[in-house]
Amino acid sequence: MTRRSFKKKRNRKRTLHAKRSWHTVSFAGMVFLAVGLALFYGAYINKNTTLQQDLNTKQAELGRLTEQCLRAESRWNALKSKDNLQRAMGRHGIEMEPPQAHQIVKMGKDGLPIQNQHSVEWYAKNRSERERGNVVKTNVDR
Repeated sequence: MTRRSFKKKRNRKRTLHAKRSWHTVSFAGMVFLAVGLALFYGAYINKNTTLQQDLNTKQAELGRLTEQCLRAESRWNALKSKDNLQRAMGRHGIEMEPPQAHQIVKMGKDGLPIQNQHSVEWYAKNRSERERGNVVKTNVDR
């Protein structure tokens, strides 16, 4: 028996060691890169434009609210002046005078009067016996 040598058939559909044009591959890559960068830049500019418009809107609103606050503060300062308060209370039939120094009591955070005030000392000295029995003892009374 003789052995026959079979030649391996070559797959002609497959190109082996074909020359590729790297210039076309790199040019296509550069085109895709340029298109990608252009799209990214467009999205970036669009987002920045939107943020700038939002910022301008917020700044305009802040200016409007600041002016409104200043107008309200000016109105309040005008209303709380001594003459306007007297006029407003007169319209409602209320007659009042500002408190005297011994009528003003400053309270501490614990709810008790702050010590060494003229008003607390005056009240402790001038109240009647009946009032002394009904009033809660403070630090001054002790």
